[in-house]
This record gives sequence, structure tokens and C-alpha cells, in this order.
Amino acid sequence: MSHADSALATDLLVIGAGPGGYTAAIRGAQRGLDVALVERETVGGVCINHGCIPAKSLIHAAGFQRDIQHWNDIGIETGEVSVDFDAVQAWKDDVIEQLTDNIRAGLDAHDVRLLGGTARFRDSSTVVVEGERGDRTVEFDHAIVATGSEPLELPGLGFDNDRVISSREVLQLDSVPDELVVVGGGYIGMEAVTKFAKFGSSVRVVEARDRVLMMFEEEVVDTIQETSEMYTDGIYTNAIATGLEYDEEGRPVLLVDHDGTERRFSADYVIVAAGRDTTAARDRIALENTDVELTEAGYIETDDQLRTTDENIFAVGDAAGEPFLAHVAYEEERSPPPLRPATTPRWAPTTSRR
Repeated sequence: MSHADSALATDLLVIGAGPGGYTAAIRGAQRGLDVALVERETVGGVCINHGCIPAKSLIHAAGFQRDIQHWNDIGIETGEVSVDFDAVQAWKDDVIEQLTDNIRAGLDAHDVRLLGGTARFRDSSTVVVEGERGDRTVEFDHAIVATGSEPLELPGLGFDNDRVISSREVLQLDSVPDELVVVGGGYIGMEAVTKFAKFGSSVRVVEARDRVLMMFEEEVVDTIQETSEMYTDGIYTNAIATGLEYDEEGRPVLLVDHDGTERRFSADYVIVAAGRDTTAARDRIALENTDVELTEAGYIETDDQLRTTDENIFAVGDAAGEPFLAHVAYEEERSPPPLRPATTPRWAPTTSRR
């Protein structure tokens, strides 16, 4: 059955089912609102599906390998240690599936209607959800934009280049690479160092600033680097990626200006982890059809209640600006602004705004 031209009305429409979005949807339902939640991919957002959870799952698995190697070094013989990386990836995927299943169960338990597709604003009280089964119009009293962000592409290092990948694709590799080059020494890039160095990869990091992990206190970073060989060898600060070539075997070669010295780093993959970008996710929902305005930095402008310049629309998480962290989006939606519940059910199909 096609949903084309069908229409729904709801008190609260949430766009994006990441940590800010699904939390907002459940909170709204708990406060008596009829809620619709639109997601174009999978519930859980980047953190659960393509970021924190899969990354830390792989780090956890890699840590066991290093522990066993250490046992052998001190005389506790375990025999040869081998890693079935396909099995590790399958276990990681099971972890993700359990978490997303829990989120769906929570949404179901609170009668949140989950709509699959891409939401585009028609105006300040209407969106069109474009899905595989056709388009569906949703009319709302209030909307929350929780569209998140995507990996930032760098000039000359676009993800359409062979073996140039983002933090998302690196979590799906089918084998442990021998060599990796990471562009960007923030927490995303350094997570790549941690997990693959533990699995035995040789990893080099290219960071444009004078130290890695700039979000953290310098003393903390110094302590990490003093106690972990993974964060000392192969880290190049004040280093700027200037170009990309390929060797005779088809492997990428990153050209780097390191304090005025040109370096050439070859690897199985170049991982670009230079930041996150909200532009594509924001442009996808057609905010130009609303009264929402952007800041000079290009984020959605919000006040201290996360209300945008359009009185019907709020924005949370990455869409509202830095820091791009899952727990920030989650906390922003633990105490949502007061929205008045409807006095009558809103889920009956409708053809016009009441």
C-alpha cells in the first residue's frame, strides 16, 4: 500500500532519531504529546551505529588480544593468538543491533510513531516525508530538528577517492590493515589509532595543530602520551595534508607539509577524521521554507530553550552547533521546553490544517 499523498497531524514532530531525537520523542510522549519521529537511516544515530559504540566495541575486543600477548610475555602460555576479524565485526554488529532494538522498543512502548524517510519542510507547520512507499505529509504544532552531522570532507581528500575513507567506513573494514594514515588528531582520529594499533596495525596521525586531542586539557594529553606508546610513535603535529597520490600497487600516498618538510605517507587506507559537518543534513530538510535562521558559523540559531527563530521549531544536538557529542544532544532533550499537549488525538489522517 502506498503512502503517497496521505497526511498525518501530530503535536510534536522530531526529525532525526539519534540520541537527541529519540530522547526528545520519548520525553514528549511521556508528557502527553502525540509524537512522530522521522529517520532516514537507522534509529540510534551516529554514536550507536557509526561512532562511539562500534568504535569502543572494537577497542574492547582489541584489548583482549593485547592482554593475551602480555600473558605470554610474562610466562602464561596461551599458544598462538589469532584474530578472526570477521567474527569480531559480527559481534560488534550484534552489540549495535541490541541497542537499536532497545530504542525501538522504547519508542513503541511510548506510542511514538516512527516514520522512515527524509523529511523536508514545506512550511513552518508542515513537512513532507519522502520514503520508499511514497510521500507523506505531516502537519505539526511543534518540531524538533535533530539531524546530527556527517564526516567533514577535505579538499583533495574526498571520500570518492579510492581508499580514502571516513570514521564511518573504517568501522566496516573486513580485515585489519597493515598501515593506516589518519588525518586529524581529535578524539575520532585517536580512537582509530587506539583500536587498530591494538590489533597490530601501523598507524600514523597527521594533525594540523600543535598537539592532538585539543578538546582535552594539555596535562591530560601529556599523561596519555607518556603512558601509551600508541600515542607517541607516528604522531605528526603541525602537519598539513597537501595532496594525494597513488603508488604502483594502487595504495594511497598522502603528501604532508610537516613544519616545512615534505613527507609522503603510504598506507592501505587514509582515514579523514578532521571534524564533522552539519551542512548536508541541514540542507536536506529544506529549512529555507521556514523562518529558521542560521548563525554566522552556519549552525541553526537557538536561544537558551533551544527554540529557533521560528517559534514552532526547536533544534538540538549537532544541528545547533558544537560540541558535536552524543551526550550533549541527550542531555539537551532530558528537560525539553514546555509544549502543551493536545486535548484530542492527532493521528487521524487529514487533508488540511485544523
